[in-house]
Amino acid sequence: MPLQLRKTRLPAKRCRDRLSRCVKKSKNSSCGKEKASFKESNCYLHDGSDRSGVTAYSVLGLCRIAFSAEGGVSMKKQSTWIQRLLSVPLMILFILTVYSLNVPNPMIILIIPIVYFTYSDGYISGALSGATSMAYAFYFFLIKTRDPVGGYKVATIILAMASIIFLVGKLKAQDQRNIADLEQHEDALLRMATTDKLTGALNRHAFFERANTIYENSHRQGTSISLLFIDIDYFKQINDQYGHIFGDAVLSRLSGTLENCLRNSDVNCRYGGEEFLLLLADADGDAAQLVASRVMEQVRMIRFEEYPDFRFTVSIGVSSTIPTDPPVIELLIRSADNAMYQAKQEGRNQIAVERLEAGKEDAKPFAHPCFTASSSNGNVGASVADITEIEEERQAFKNLLESEQVIRECMDMLYQAKTLEEAMENALRRAGEYSGADRAYFFSLSGDALVLTNQWCMPQFPPGSRVQKVNLSDFYQLWSLFGNKECIVIESMEQIQPFDMELYQAFHKQEIKSAIFIPLEQNGRLLGIWGVENPSPEKAQSIAPLLLSLRYSLMSTMRRVGYETLLEKLSFEDSLTGLCNRNRYLRDISAFKDVSNTGAVYISMNEMKRLNDTFGHAYGDQILAGYAEKIKRTFSSGISYRMSGDEFVVICRDIPQERFEQQVRTFKMHYAVSQNCHAAIGYHWEEQGEDIRSLIHEAEAWMYEDKKRYYRKSLPGDRYRYYNDNVFHLTEPGILKKSLEEGHFLIYLQPKVSFANRILSGAEALIRYRQEDGTVIPPVQFLPVLEDAKLISLLDFFVFDRTCAMLAQWINQGRNVVPISVNFSRYTLAEQDFLLRLQQVFDRYCIEKKWIVLEVTESVKSVEGMNLLSLIDSIRAAGFFISIDDFGVDFANLSLFSLANFDELKLDKVLVDSIATNQKAQLVIESIVAICRKMNIGVVAEGVETEEQFHLLRQNGCNQAQGYLFSKPIPVVEYEEKYIPVPVGLSKNGARDT
Repeated sequence: MPLQLRKTRLPAKRCRDRLSRCVKKSKNSSCGKEKASFKESNCYLHDGSDRSGVTAYSVLGLCRIAFSAEGGVSMKKQSTWIQRLLSVPLMILFILTVYSLNVPNPMIILIIPIVYFTYSDGYISGALSGATSMAYAFYFFLIKTRDPVGGYKVATIILAMASIIFLVGKLKAQDQRNIADLEQHEDALLRMATTDKLTGALNRHAFFERANTIYENSHRQGTSISLLFIDIDYFKQINDQYGHIFGDAVLSRLSGTLENCLRNSDVNCRYGGEEFLLLLADADGDAAQLVASRVMEQVRMIRFEEYPDFRFTVSIGVSSTIPTDPPVIELLIRSADNAMYQAKQEGRNQIAVERLEAGKEDAKPFAHPCFTASSSNGNVGASVADITEIEEERQAFKNLLESEQVIRECMDMLYQAKTLEEAMENALRRAGEYSGADRAYFFSLSGDALVLTNQWCMPQFPPGSRVQKVNLSDFYQLWSLFGNKECIVIESMEQIQPFDMELYQAFHKQEIKSAIFIPLEQNGRLLGIWGVENPSPEKAQSIAPLLLSLRYSLMSTMRRVGYETLLEKLSFEDSLTGLCNRNRYLRDISAFKDVSNTGAVYISMNEMKRLNDTFGHAYGDQILAGYAEKIKRTFSSGISYRMSGDEFVVICRDIPQERFEQQVRTFKMHYAVSQNCHAAIGYHWEEQGEDIRSLIHEAEAWMYEDKKRYYRKSLPGDRYRYYNDNVFHLTEPGILKKSLEEGHFLIYLQPKVSFANRILSGAEALIRYRQEDGTVIPPVQFLPVLEDAKLISLLDFFVFDRTCAMLAQWINQGRNVVPISVNFSRYTLAEQDFLLRLQQVFDRYCIEKKWIVLEVTESVKSVEGMNLLSLIDSIRAAGFFISIDDFGVDFANLSLFSLANFDELKLDKVLVDSIATNQKAQLVIESIVAICRKMNIGVVAEGVETEEQFHLLRQNGCNQAQGYLFSKPIPVVEYEEKYIPVPVGLSKNGARDT
């Protein structure tokens, strides 16, 4: 049962009298906060008792704070002014000395004490001593010597004295500031050395120093001291359920609560993990129980905004004693620790009390509802046996708690580790230290052997003296001797001697007497083994469960680190070519500060689309991969980036111009004789530049010039001929608007189907341009022109308007409508009134916003002044659904998952193309889909062209598919007839047929 206390007030007159005396003496000093806190709190005593110890704990402690606060400040001010006023009589003494010696020019000598007083105590002392010497200067020059130019001399002396006092005073002030900075630095270092960084409580080392001082003072005064041992109940479950960050918040809030329950003379210490110690000076057992009760009440009142319904409790052990010589602080802690464990055994959320008698080494149980001592007239031997059994149970319980603490620490280390090396190092070290073993190790599978990858050894143990590699056959043989159990405990190597003498001799030769190891398996496949050698016999029984408990955390960390490494690689490395991707490019150019002796190369492959269309995308990927390999070999000293599908950038830093241009010529010569592909190359080198972006832009401009020269030699039927002759006129004033009105731009729709049942679940609106001769050309041939001419928004809003109109018409006709995705150019999205125009167009049609999905690519980040996250939030706030397009190659930034809020993610065709042949691509898609599923984000796979791709994507959990396997982009009329026909019995105007 918890400690039962009755809430009673101290006698009102005694409280008022003692508190009023403190308040009058404090005179509104810095103890105001403590007074207010005391007034607002209630006093709790045992039934019918009125012990002075509790009263002293509350009232007299408050008085000490008040007197010490005001007294210290007052004495310091008096001492400062006494020191300043002494400068006047001392200066007069100097003047009398100069006068008696009849010095011809006394002011030169009097400067010396003025400088001294100014530098020793600042401007005020300098001004007082200077004013005194000025009075003597008036007397000396104007009265005593009657110097004809005495007035000028006095004025000169006044200016000289003022300058000296000002300059020396500034020097003194600077020294004082330096001293103050040093004192602040020392204070910060002292806080770091003595306090726990998370909670602000004292650490163990500082606690024992303070505790010994309090103990000695109490010993001299003959007063009692008490200790509270506080432990958070079920803290491991709090960390597991709510996370370690929230667990840290619980520790911090508890420490602050404990501080509010203490006086300035008491000590709060974070003893370890979730354990705290409160040392109460001049407080007996009753006062300690009062504080413990207050702590329990305050803890019950703690609330967290993140989890309003969350509550936690503490178990408190209380011990008190009258200090003796020699000190028994450790015994007092042990006594309170025992009481705390008793509170745990009684069901937690309890207060248990033990009293440590003076001169005794063992704590005696104090009669208490939570911990009661009893006597028996039975057999003495039976009592001794009972005590031994209790001690054994207590020791076993302590070992269990210690093991749980180690598991908790190791799990925390594994969770926070950034690399597998760091995770293994921390886990092996902690497991080795706990078990008392001379080595803890981890062997990973490599081919047909287990190879040592991480180990921890005792300091005196030679690291290379034990086995570093184990044949897989030898391990399986040893494992089979123990029945292929999940945990192998070899208490003595004598166990294996009858079964395998050779193995026994190998262990004996390396001085391995006992061992515990655990195989790590995943889906029946061995990943490695980890364990300890020669553990302490006392810990042999507890180390095996500990290693078993940590096995899954370790394997989870291995998978997590592997996925994080892969995702990090995906974020900054192009999966096809192995070059750095655009994300890495943007990060690097932001970090480049010095542009000296730097060259940039901008490369673009010519006719890449023709190669893909003629020979297939697999062949095109081979060309790109070979292209990238040639770039890496030629520009080995530079950093190579794949900017987009067929564009590359190389940055070479600290390279002479001759060497840089030679590398460019070598690269050009290779593709000048190539029959498979041709490259447009632009380059620029600067000895001293201001901005890396301008350098790259210059290289890009030369690349486009090279590309133009190449296509001028190409056949007239090439797609770039259409680009130049039949599309460029759209940029002329009024031509684009006229073409839209005349119907030259057509809306095409490409269906999306559900992976679950292959039923239509959405569509994407695409644009086509119909020339005068009726030829329909794709957007890749005219969109860049309109973007460069800043006319693309007109076309984007045309598509959006037509899509909204079609949806409204279909809904009125009773068709089975599905959401339609609409693309917007990055330049349209960057317009200031984009959201206003979007809403105005949408408001013309009475449809719900759920039928419209706006597709955004991360490339909008490259537009100056564009904030992608703010844009997404604004669009979603307006009620529209957001889809992130082209995720997977060019603009795959995983930070979007943690920073942006969106509804749908579209996997780029490049990822889908390689899923059947590239195991890494499957792992990446599986990881991305898992992340999206947890964040309630839909996943659409673009470019699905084969049944094998469809099957693998469905296995990985994608929601929708889009690609030629189901349908190419088709005209609106064909889409209506094929996918959303008018229901039987309704006409196209929505009326029922009669």
